[in-house]
Amino acid sequence: MGNSMFFIRSQNLLTKLTNWEYWPIQIVQIPTVAFWIWFAIRSRAIFFFSRVNPALANGGMLGVSKHRILKAFPSDIVPTTLLIPHSMVDRCERAIDMLTHASMRFPVIAKPDVGERGFMVMKLESIEDLRTYFDAAHFDVILQEYVADPMELGVFYHRLPGQSGKISSLCIKRPLTVLGDGEATIHQLIVSTPRARLQLERLYSYLDDDLGRVPDAGEEVVLEAIGNHSRGSTFLNGNGHITSELESLFDKVFANVSGINYGRFDLRCHDLDALTARDFKIFEFNGVASEPAHVYDPDYGVLRAYRDIYAHWKVMYRISQKQKERGIRSLSLEEGLRHVRAYFSYMRDARRSCNMELGIV
Repeated sequence: MGNSMFFIRSQNLLTKLTNWEYWPIQIVQIPTVAFWIWFAIRSRAIFFFSRVNPALANGGMLGVSKHRILKAFPSDIVPTTLLIPHSMVDRCERAIDMLTHASMRFPVIAKPDVGERGFMVMKLESIEDLRTYFDAAHFDVILQEYVADPMELGVFYHRLPGQSGKISSLCIKRPLTVLGDGEATIHQLIVSTPRARLQLERLYSYLDDDLGRVPDAGEEVVLEAIGNHSRGSTFLNGNGHITSELESLFDKVFANVSGINYGRFDLRCHDLDALTARDFKIFEFNGVASEPAHVYDPDYGVLRAYRDIYAHWKVMYRISQKQKERGIRSLSLEEGLRHVRAYFSYMRDARRSCNMELGIV
């Protein structure tokens, strides 16, 4: 087992070194920090982006309530979402009552009201799962109706104040899967699939006996229900599906939304036709911290990706300057640093509070 794991980790290291989408976030973000510094100098404000979405704390860079953001959008395109504060007395029992009152059935999605990169986002199948989750989650939690539609998308939308908007990125997210051949076990299929193999040690924590099952030939086995890149989802460039009709649709979504001008929707729908027909559910919106997720397409290329990321920072800068002309101020250095320190302190305490032995990451 020891030699086997050494071999797997060696393979994983080679995969990470040769595919930029797997590089450590600290490395990947180096050019982005340079973009930040460049536009901060031009705008003479280090937290210039806080003007972009004044309805969100620091423009949506860090520490924003997911529940609060979703309330800004039309209710017909948002799944039922319940906020369960950490301070709530008997909150698990109360949460069960709230689920019943809202006619929500399992499975449901649980996630921190404030969080990032898939931290503690879980699909809960039962009341027992709910109790286990709350035992580990010492922070405000949202419970969200599970949307079973097969297609998950990331749609990046931005607008200059008072103007029509643009969709600058459409990312198609494919969940982490392996394909059965009628002979290999799920464990063997994972080991032979680089994207899945990178997740192997984490998958051990909840696949349990399933690792030894032999899927039928042609059977697609979904290993991870959460469409997050850090959990193995494949992000594909869907920009060819962006149309003026789709942009007009999202203009209508934003028609009565004030103080939010830039960010990425994460949503589910049956297919692209359903998207253009407004038959979708937005389960999350990320502000200025969000990226055009299509750049993580394995065939996109790192230089092309950074070109697109720079273009989005330029748009963010343009919106910030327009907001400045309208008299909207950015956070001062002291205010911004206080906000950042509070967020990282929260995340440190949140991670520390989680019992990692439960397989919650």
